[in-house]
Amino acid sequence: MRAVFLFKRDLRLKDNRALSFAAKNFSEVVPVFIFDDEILSSLKVGPKRLSYIVEALEILSQKIKLYCLKGDTLSALRRVFETSLPKAFVESLPLTWSGRERSEKIVSLCKEFGISYHAIKDNVLSPAFDISPRQVFTPFYKEWIKRVDSSMEDESIPKVPDLNLPLLQNIKPELKVENLHSFSPKDCNKRMLSFNYGSYSESRSSPAIDGTSKLSPCIRFGIISLRELFLLSSDKSEQFVKELAWREFWYHVAWHFPHSRKLELNQKRQNLNWQNDQNLIDAFLNAKTGYPIVDAGIRQLTQEKWLHNRVRMIVASFLTKVLLVDWRIGEEFFMEHL
Repeated sequence: MRAVFLFKRDLRLKDNRALSFAAKNFSEVVPVFIFDDEILSSLKVGPKRLSYIVEALEILSQKIKLYCLKGDTLSALRRVFETSLPKAFVESLPLTWSGRERSEKIVSLCKEFGISYHAIKDNVLSPAFDISPRQVFTPFYKEWIKRVDSSMEDESIPKVPDLNLPLLQNIKPELKVENLHSFSPKDCNKRMLSFNYGSYSESRSSPAIDGTSKLSPCIRFGIISLRELFLLSSDKSEQFVKELAWREFWYHVAWHFPHSRKLELNQKRQNLNWQNDQNLIDAFLNAKTGYPIVDAGIRQLTQEKWLHNRVRMIVASFLTKVLLVDWRIGEEFFMEHL
């Protein structure tokens, strides 16, 4: 039997639980990645960010035949289903609001084609959704750390059929990409293996030194295994592990408190009287606030598409607590660049 597997935020073969499930349960697997026009436009994905994804897919395509399509996800999958005639569809369980909404539509499409749908839990270390609702990190962390599952899957390279579907090289001319100057997906594994986790709790607080792992984009696109990262760091730095837990805490919040998509999580913080002075907003967006570390942080974010953790805190706090600008304006700015 044949299954379609949709790569999303899991651009790796090693320890990819959803792909392993597909490879073990189906004789042929059709690996697909979709450049969704809606996602690209809503996140204002520019050439630098897009080039990171493309390079990660190029690395992946060296190991597995990967079909790539561009357009609306449902239209693209309809084409894949009509071409490949699968019996099943497999993806990693979506963690974001928009991802869950998109998957609900995919489920309906699968029903239309008589295809079984499978969503496999991956890209989190602990079943954060199963933990009873917590709005504060420390109580969440105490439950989270008890439930961490660090068991790893072997690398899966399933049998891929030859189909009349485009590959990455066929659609790359349609994508606007440029060379990256700051980060490359090919460096993810090397950085993960060489980083000094033992000094993280001290080094992470100084933006002037190379003291953070800089693995956030690698984690965000699933280029490295979270479980491998946990095994490498857990006996060296509890602080680093807590940072991994913070990521999953916000997935937990999104799952249990859906109002936080548009409103402040804490009810006491809702309905604040934001000033939203456009002159101050423009100064912030153009790194002309006059506060050197804030402006330096904004320049780094817009140019490198990465920002030191401590400077992220400074920039976000400055915008909301000093300039009294609505956090949703800052959120949009971060979503465009980070």
